[in-house]
Amino acid sequence: MTSPTIDLVAERAVIETLNSYDVSCNLVSEESGFKNIGGESKFYLIADPLDGTINALHNIPFFAVSLAVADGPKLSDIKVGLVMDLCRGVVFSAEKGSGAFYEWKNRLTISSVTDVKDAVIFLQLNALKDKKLLNRSYPLITWAKRLRHLGSSSLEICYVAEGSVDAFIEIQKKLRVPDVAASYLILKEAGGLAITQEGVELDADLKPAERLSFIAGNPELCKNIIKLLS
Repeated sequence: MTSPTIDLVAERAVIETLNSYDVSCNLVSEESGFKNIGGESKFYLIADPLDGTINALHNIPFFAVSLAVADGPKLSDIKVGLVMDLCRGVVFSAEKGSGAFYEWKNRLTISSVTDVKDAVIFLQLNALKDKKLLNRSYPLITWAKRLRHLGSSSLEICYVAEGSVDAFIEIQKKLRVPDVAASYLILKEAGGLAITQEGVELDADLKPAERLSFIAGNPELCKNIIKLLS
């Protein structure tokens, strides 16, 4: 099965489930774009039914389903987020104002590491062709000792939320809203922060084509990463 096919099959399953329960919402996804389901609604369902498609196709056990619900048109309007690791069968979840959890009962807390040299960092640099951006990244790449990239952004940010990894960095503005909507809330409810390279807290319109660039982690580590990128 090819990449577009498997993504479409996964998204079709979400839509069929919503229809079977007579749910009314505005679906925001990569495949369908913006799609109203079941009539007028103020609620948004931001879905990435298969985050980590290439991993799934290559039998690399690191991919997830990501679902978030918002009552407004911005990332900051998200009220509930859920990311399920489809290989381990475990769930990361959060409700705004109520904390973030692993398997519904174990509270998530981000790490307290602030020194970039000591941090384990997820860094996305796939097919980086912008030489200026590569030059900006050079101090970080040479300073940080523990860089990783596993291919599923929603899961990677959840690992930051649980404190297993210290930071997540996307500087190419390649990620879309459905990729990170659920884990965005999970991170914040675990005490973390997602900020732009300008040091502003991340927010964005819930639009399928909206592209994001940000650093996620504890506030002090994020500031130190921005210093290196500057």
